[in-house]
Amino acid sequence: EWLGKCCGYLKTILAGKFEGKTVIDYGFGRGNWSLAFRMAGASRVIAVDAAIDNVRRFASYCHDHRVDGIEVVNGDVLQEDIDEKAHFIWVYGVLPCVSDEEQFLRKLTSMLFDGNSYLYLYAYNEGSLRQLLVERCRDIYRNFCHNFAVDFLALNRRARIRARDDLISPRVKWHNALALEQLVRKCGLRVVDQQESFDEFLNQKANQEFSPYQICLERSQAHGRPISERRSPYGFDIEIIGKLMDLIDFSRGGEKMASAVTAGLMNTYYGTIGDGSCIKETIFELFLYVMNIFLSFPDLCRSSVLSRLAVELVEASKQGQGHKIKLPDQYAASYLFQRLQGESVRI
Repeated sequence: EWLGKCCGYLKTILAGKFEGKTVIDYGFGRGNWSLAFRMAGASRVIAVDAAIDNVRRFASYCHDHRVDGIEVVNGDVLQEDIDEKAHFIWVYGVLPCVSDEEQFLRKLTSMLFDGNSYLYLYAYNEGSLRQLLVERCRDIYRNFCHNFAVDFLALNRRARIRARDDLISPRVKWHNALALEQLVRKCGLRVVDQQESFDEFLNQKANQEFSPYQICLERSQAHGRPISERRSPYGFDIEIIGKLMDLIDFSRGGEKMASAVTAGLMNTYYGTIGDGSCIKETIFELFLYVMNIFLSFPDLCRSSVLSRLAVELVEASKQGQGHKIKLPDQYAASYLFQRLQGESVRI
């Protein structure tokens, strides 16, 4: 059923671009997209991954299930040339972790056949709620914690799945539309199309939590279509939470606190996010989690106009008196602060 949904997605967003042709699935991971491309009509799929464990596992799967038309290759274009060519190269979820983006894309571009060949790129969108969580948790955890195997036990299942990538990866890069356009243009590529994400395809609604850029590219020096910015409708409140977290000196809390806060943030996030189509509750719960640190460990928190307002609002809201606090004009549009004015909260 899952592969069927993947096939449906590929046929919808890439109709006519890969059927009956050679596809490279670069950084195939578990191999789901390689299988989906083959099932959806690719004549040949070359599945490439730098991790030898992934290569062995997927090659074994293909052998045991008698999957034909898929070749599994161990390789890293930043370390050595890969002697393969394709009409379509699928790069899904790899770019955010690449150390040299320009060199990476130039290498992949050289692996395209001339004429009617495409490269499909997936990039994390800057300004998302996911970026807030990942960057703050990485800053806290990677600076002060050293025992992932033990700390991992404190995470709920969904947080555990994400933590393997979000906390351990040496690099996680986020893009805005302009930076991504400049990058692909430098590499001799132009944007042919920009598609909806797989989550949006499945759920038939926009994802407010995380909306990666998914662009289809072709080799050309001419300007392509502009990339549409992917922004959260709650960007202002995401910024507020980020500024509050920047005021907390986690170095003074030690490794135990850093580990606990990382787990708390990730469990709060992934325990409330659902399918990402409505993030109001997740934003509010993350905000209350951060404010609990301000109220419980004031010696770790620097003061600012924003933090004093947030503390005052939370304390008033705990007594059902939030409506008595007048919001300064610069914060009048905040969903978080408006909600504190109208609710009695327990944190």
